[in-house]
Amino acid sequence: MKTFLLYVIGMLLWVPLSYAQTRTVHGRVTGEGDGTGLSGVTVTVKGTSVSTQTDSEGRYTIQVSGQQAVLVFTSIGATAQEEAVGNRSVVDVSLTASSELLEELVVVGYGKQKKVNLTGAVTVADTKKLANRPITTSSQALQGLNGLYVNQNTAQPGNDQATIRIRGVGTLNNNDPLVLVDGISYPLLDVNPNEIESISVLKDAASTAVYGSRAANGVILITTKAGSRGEGYRVTYNNYFGAEDVIKLPDVEWDPIKFMRYKNIALGNEGKAPEYTEAEIQEYEQGMAGDPNGYMYPRTNPYDIALKTGFMHEHNVTVSGGGDKHNLAITLGALNQDGVLKYGKSKASKYSMGLNGKVDVTDFLSIGAKISGVYRKFDEPQMTTESYWQNAIFRTVPIFPVLIEDGRYGNTWLRSTGLNAWANTLSRLREGSRDYVRTRLLSNVFADLKLPAGITYRANVAANTYDYVQHVFQPYLENVNPKTLTPVIVSNTAMGYRRYEKEINLTGFHTLDWNKQFADKHTVSVLLGNSIETFSWEYFNAQKEGAMDNELTDLDVFLTNPTVAGNSTKSALLSYFGRLSYNFDERYLMEVNFRSDGSSRFAKGHRWGLFPSFSLGWRIDRERFMQDVTWITVLKPRFSWGKIGNQEIGVGQNGLWRYINAVGLGQNYSFGTTEAIGAATTAAADPNLSWETTTMSNLGLDITTFEGKLNTTIEWYNKMTDGILRPVNFASQVGDLTGPTTNVGSMRNRGMEVLMNYQDQFGQLSFEVEGSFAYNKNEVTNLNGQEIISGRYITAEGYPVQSYYIYETEGIFQSDEEVANHAFQNAATKAGFLKYKDQNGDNVIDAKDRKIFAGVVPEYTYSFHLGMGYRGVQLNAFFQGVGKVFTYPQHNVSYPYYNGAGVTKEWETDAWTPENPNARLPILTTSTGNTLNFVNSNFWLQDASYLRLKNLQLGYTFPAAIVQKIALRDLRLFVNAQNLLTFTKMKNWDPEKDLTQDNIFAYPQVRTYSAGINVTF
Repeated sequence: MKTFLLYVIGMLLWVPLSYAQTRTVHGRVTGEGDGTGLSGVTVTVKGTSVSTQTDSEGRYTIQVSGQQAVLVFTSIGATAQEEAVGNRSVVDVSLTASSELLEELVVVGYGKQKKVNLTGAVTVADTKKLANRPITTSSQALQGLNGLYVNQNTAQPGNDQATIRIRGVGTLNNNDPLVLVDGISYPLLDVNPNEIESISVLKDAASTAVYGSRAANGVILITTKAGSRGEGYRVTYNNYFGAEDVIKLPDVEWDPIKFMRYKNIALGNEGKAPEYTEAEIQEYEQGMAGDPNGYMYPRTNPYDIALKTGFMHEHNVTVSGGGDKHNLAITLGALNQDGVLKYGKSKASKYSMGLNGKVDVTDFLSIGAKISGVYRKFDEPQMTTESYWQNAIFRTVPIFPVLIEDGRYGNTWLRSTGLNAWANTLSRLREGSRDYVRTRLLSNVFADLKLPAGITYRANVAANTYDYVQHVFQPYLENVNPKTLTPVIVSNTAMGYRRYEKEINLTGFHTLDWNKQFADKHTVSVLLGNSIETFSWEYFNAQKEGAMDNELTDLDVFLTNPTVAGNSTKSALLSYFGRLSYNFDERYLMEVNFRSDGSSRFAKGHRWGLFPSFSLGWRIDRERFMQDVTWITVLKPRFSWGKIGNQEIGVGQNGLWRYINAVGLGQNYSFGTTEAIGAATTAAADPNLSWETTTMSNLGLDITTFEGKLNTTIEWYNKMTDGILRPVNFASQVGDLTGPTTNVGSMRNRGMEVLMNYQDQFGQLSFEVEGSFAYNKNEVTNLNGQEIISGRYITAEGYPVQSYYIYETEGIFQSDEEVANHAFQNAATKAGFLKYKDQNGDNVIDAKDRKIFAGVVPEYTYSFHLGMGYRGVQLNAFFQGVGKVFTYPQHNVSYPYYNGAGVTKEWETDAWTPENPNARLPILTTSTGNTLNFVNSNFWLQDASYLRLKNLQLGYTFPAAIVQKIALRDLRLFVNAQNLLTFTKMKNWDPEKDLTQDNIFAYPQVRTYSAGINVTF
């Protein structure tokens, strides 16, 4: 693999260094109007790598070949210009200021607006920077965007579980943003990254209010490639091939002798007898020498048994273009990954297609259609990926053989107390199956009708269908003792399971759009619209047991215990919305939005909510007193305020009928001696249940300076959510009823965001530096005086949501005298144990001494991008990080000898002993035998902050002169390194994990190396 990469890199660095040189051309480049010489303008012979740069007076000299030569003049902030040389020896040009910056359009709700005239907070992704990265899911394309926190919880192929938060956590319910693809709600997971034309993230109420009740968590707008009119057609093919390996794994002790000896030490420190006698250890040590295969005396390392280098490849073809009255884009994609688990238990495949076209039927009528489809299939171990890492990898100890000599699956002849039913690493990976097939199709048709008075009417109808199939086969399994050949049954019956889901979401909306300019300086835009959306979902599953063997897996071969289940849900949303925009001379800017939503999730009389917003902006750069300040291109302060809602109060049917008392079946009743089947109310409801409402104000400043070379955006915001929907418990005297969900609670997020970008060019050397920083402070402001405590988590007034509520440690006891002089912890406390702080001074350590610590919501995120190019060679580096965020990994291998599991090597060197009093860790014990050292405390709380070199890419674009000779338009080669470097304090596991999951039982993060090609015909 390394040889291959070196070869590709060497090929990329090859650059044609010379071309035929026959004569000299010189000249001067000036600015339009004033005739001032422009320095730093790049002058290139078109189709070659021959170029130069103008001096301080705008003068240049360059060598050309032949009379067909064309010179290309480029400079940041100016419009590129081409000049045919012919037989001239002097070529002077005058460059005009580029209007590209001022004319750039940004996708917003139900339309587009000039970026310079935006008054809301919108982050736009630079899709050019995403090109050729090994992005397997579209959520990866959002990492590093200003104001977004994107956490890739797992790298499992085909099963993206990314957490996406825009400006913090604003509710105790669903915090996921609304994702719209070409205006239709669509899962980000099912979007082919290669199909994306643009990504806009709407962050404040002024930008999102037009989406009303589903916009409280922000909105992500994705538009797909549509083709360009009047350019003919082009075909683009790109691919990459890559290899991936696990970034970080716990450094577990896989030496069986050390495992046993340190287990005995741990038990001795608890005052218990050793688990392994010296005779057993000696027998094992001597037996290993004559048992190289480890059938009787293994040195089992589950990493070696289960993991490998994963390979992947992706291919995309795009046909796009158009004529004078039509445009069309067709995209096809294929992605295959086999992952890092052996025996195909992490393989995944995805096949996608997209079609986006529009045609002008007449001068006043246009029609179009958009179709996006994806087929995804992925496999995992039968016991699920999380369970496999928990039970088959992190509960495997080196004395357990995976195979015995006759080829059957092994079991230990020794013991590890607590590890009674071991999930054999090999058998649980190789046997059985669990696979998923997911198919989604979005069909969208629309028509645009131009009406009199400059009004445009658009009608849009879309159907989003989803089909899901899950197949599970659990085999009969047994492990065999290699000494006695006694089998231990670990899965006593074969089982087959099927689950089918179907989802159909229908959307229809139509809008009236009017734009008018008056007296050259007054511009008014009005949008009015109506939409209706219906959502339906259903599922069915079946299970049977008792197959004859482990070969056939269809349900018909199973004989016993058939079970079935099924359910369905339906809901609807009816909406009216509008927007009024006004600007005077593109100097004074104003926008007003509203949306009125009616949701079937609430009772009559509470279904409708109104969500208004307004925003203001001032283009100071267009004022007369700024005309002589030539180094400022854009200077725009802006302010916005608005209210938006949230109707997401549960998952599936649990979120649809919270205003009606829940009736449960199986509530049987006795009539005399006869029991009758019955039903009863099991959960109360609040009939006045209504919307969560988020009120947000935003102050922004946009600055563009030095002819567009430096762009800065600064945002300050205050986001307040009221009427948070949460369960309220009844007192037990009321009866055995679950309390209702009601509008109780409020939460605030306040923060600041900064985005800066600088780009420049010196001759043929161009470079770009971009930095992004976002700070967010979360605080629960009202819970009616209550506290929500769940294990080690707490949500309380005055603190961030889901903070840690744990003991605070003060170090490690160094002597029994120190133990005696400290607040009482328990009778077993001794030197080497953790010392907990007595917060209330009552001289007893108990639950009253717990303290609130920072939790799982990061306080700041940041990223920066470095790019440079020279003569077709491009180098780009993208860094991304999060700060002040914590996680609490515990359980197998995170704690030593947890319920019979293994131990990491740090406990052998860094644990407290009388000879090592300054140790980092307390005295070595089993975490289930001595629980006092492992109660919830900040000692085990880990800082999950990190900085990661997310992507490093080196590419080479071949000169047009070479490409055209082989009948191509463009040709580019590239290599990538993904997740190349990570800087973090977190131990044993990668910090980019599900932070609320208090263990490390997940598919690990991977480092990927890839190489590929882009070809345009």
